[in-house]
Amino acid sequence: MRPRLQKCVRALPWLLLFIIGFYLALGEGWKDVTFGRFHRKAQEMFSKVGGVTEARIYLLMGTKEQQTKETFPIRPYGRT
Repeated sequence: MRPRLQKCVRALPWLLLFIIGFYLALGEGWKDVTFGRFHRKAQEMFSKVGGVTEARIYLLMGTKEQQTKETFPIRPYGRT
């Protein structure tokens, strides 16, 4: 029993390294590491055709004089 346990303990770091490498290479992990998972998910969500094209901000607090009817466009990340 003891030699099997020692083999498993020696194989565990290699297995973890393989799983991390697979995630970074094929599971979009590299984008998560460099760009951030939150930003990657937001980019995927808002870059679809027919997605969000403008945002309307409504006055939640303030006076009626501070309210505006203007909108502003949403542009994909990295473009101006």
